[in-house]
Amino acid sequence: MLSANVPLLYVSKQLGHAKPTTTLDHYAKWLPSGEQRFVNVLDAPLEKVGTKPGTKLT
Repeated sequence: MLSANVPLLYVSKQLGHAKPTTTLDHYAKWLPSGEQRFVNVLDAPLEKVGTKPGTKLT
């Protein structure tokens, strides 16, 4: 859920964690880096129309 940009506080509550830092301590290692998150956001619309990420558009 965190990698899908669901708010940390919501995820933390759903998991029953008392503090959001507990959630981050356990799950941050699976979150993409800041740069990769931006790439994912940019690639998402292309994937919906069937264009492979990394394809050079002319």
